[in-house]
Amino acid sequence: MQRIRYFCLFTVVMALMASEVFGVVRVARRYNVIEVFGSSAQAWGEYSEVGPVSIVDGLGRPVKVKASVLFDPSFSFGVTYGQLRNDHWIGDLGFRYLRINHNLDFAGTNVRFHQYDIDITVNYLFLRLPTSAWSPYIGASVNGGLTVQSPEGYDTNSSLTFGLSANFGLDLKLWTNRKDQSFVTLSSVNTWNAVGSGNRPRFLQIGAGLKYWFRP
Repeated sequence: MQRIRYFCLFTVVMALMASEVFGVVRVARRYNVIEVFGSSAQAWGEYSEVGPVSIVDGLGRPVKVKASVLFDPSFSFGVTYGQLRNDHWIGDLGFRYLRINHNLDFAGTNVRFHQYDIDITVNYLFLRLPTSAWSPYIGASVNGGLTVQSPEGYDTNSSLTFGLSANFGLDLKLWTNRKDQSFVTLSSVNTWNAVGSGNRPRFLQIGAGLKYWFRP
């Protein structure tokens, strides 16, 4: 329960930070945006732990193992809400679920790992998307949430973890209303988890999403 309280507190703090970010820049135009997305996920890096399990050699010494050995390809999906300011800067707050597929043997017990994150993101659009047909973007995210271990037949364990990610992709406009008050884009949604706290797995996530942009 204490971890759940920390997670709820983190969510509130992130929301307050997002409201401050959205209110800093004075702009001529503003759009709200709602996004739904899904991604494939491939772990990278080296690890000496997965969840509560330490990886050791035959003599009991800790060793690091490549992610390609420990983890299978996986997937994530989520939803975000944000605002476009000054035609270039977009900040959003979102939820992301990530399934962590591992190759470890837990003495015959089926153990699943899940990541539930709240993300605060700032991206920069290179072109003025409201008047352009497409625009590439780059940005960064702060990620925080629960890494959950679910052994079949046993109590679920969780730990509060944090990360930093780089974002990159492309928005392609599919539809615009006549008065230019709203539009829809098909988006390339890609995230590289650069840094993670504790034993939080890091992933390269390549995916796509739909965004609905509308004037407040």
